[in-house]
Amino acid sequence: MLSIYLLRWYNIIMNLYKPEVCNLNFESIPFKVLETNIHAAVVDINPTEYKVCEDFGEIMWAREKGGIYGRGMINNSKDPCKAERSGCLGEMAVAKILDLSMNITYKKGGDKTDFIINGLPTDVKTATTSHGALLIVATKWGNQNIRLKLNNDIYIAAYVVNEDRINKFAKIAVMGFFEKALINESYFKKARMPGMEFWNWDIPYTDLNNIESLVAKV
Repeated sequence: MLSIYLLRWYNIIMNLYKPEVCNLNFESIPFKVLETNIHAAVVDINPTEYKVCEDFGEIMWAREKGGIYGRGMINNSKDPCKAERSGCLGEMAVAKILDLSMNITYKKGGDKTDFIINGLPTDVKTATTSHGALLIVATKWGNQNIRLKLNNDIYIAAYVVNEDRINKFAKIAVMGFFEKALINESYFKKARMPGMEFWNWDIPYTDLNNIESLVAKV
């Protein structure tokens, strides 16, 4: 009992949020672009957890930065914090699966790493469109020869299956994960969105490792 009490106070002091752990629940998610369904771990984000992400999204660092990355490419006038909130929802889903705490501290410039798993820096990439791939920005804007450093050893792909902003609920699919050591030139591709002058590491969901194997390591 004492250890649980101390952990709660530690989380408050460090501005960490610890959602309730959930059981693994797998569903088959269809992706037309892949011409197949992907077996993914699906997580329900409840209103309390959603509100954490909603509040965090409003102060996320990306709103203060200039340039296309800073504005958040999926943000719009009706939903100016969509990119930031969606990213948090993906992290929340992973935290619930792996029984981890989330750092919800505002940091100008943002955090390059979301979790440390078995000593390995880990980043969660959350998609809101069904492009069927884990996308990691690989180059600077307008120059495919200037590669960006890969700051994490593990990249986890999440996908927003549906979201209800009024009732504060979301359904997130954790598609799987990929290790930095396995990224190679075959994944180096021009950004899919029109007008985007940069390149990604574009890793199809079909190439990812199942999240179950990562759960077993935690």
